[in-house]
Amino acid sequence: MENFSLLPSLRVLVLSCNSIRKIEGLEDNLLLERLELGYNQIAKIENMETLENLKVFEINNNYVQSMNDLRHLVVHNTRLEELAVRNNPFTSNKNYKAKVLNFLPKLKRLDNKPVLAEDLAVNREEEKITKEVMLANAKFSSNSMQADTQLPPSKEELIEELTLAHMKLTVIELSALRSLKKLNISNNK
Repeated sequence: MENFSLLPSLRVLVLSCNSIRKIEGLEDNLLLERLELGYNQIAKIENMETLENLKVFEINNNYVQSMNDLRHLVVHNTRLEELAVRNNPFTSNKNYKAKVLNFLPKLKRLDNKPVLAEDLAVNREEEKITKEVMLANAKFSSNSMQADTQLPPSKEELIEELTLAHMKLTVIELSALRSLKKLNISNNK
């Protein structure tokens, strides 16, 4: 995952089914609200500290081993409302949904299903302690954004939404698309 820093206006990024192994290169996408990484080869949730506006995160059908990887979401992605984690190794635990909801009690949807009040009650005290320990050990970072002086936009720079799915692309040059808000490049193995 690279060159997304050239797309600072990006709000939606769909990278499903691309054999991605690591979450990286999104540090400058501060406006990102939706990130879809389902059906890849990701083993760890990491490098998401700057995605403070993230509301929807899909990482289902990957190789995430530990629920402890959710600590990044607890600390840095406090606006998260929807999370899809099903079909990762850690979800083989029958109580994983209750534990996820205790880590992230503000979720409105988990694994594409609405969160109900009774879902939040299971294992509350045990998970509360775990969450407090995670928060105490977390490192917070502050990020500042600098405004760039820009020339009047070309036609390419005015594009806000682009879909390049199922095209077997291996290299995509997007540097001129500075206003891009939604990008779908899924299924480009």
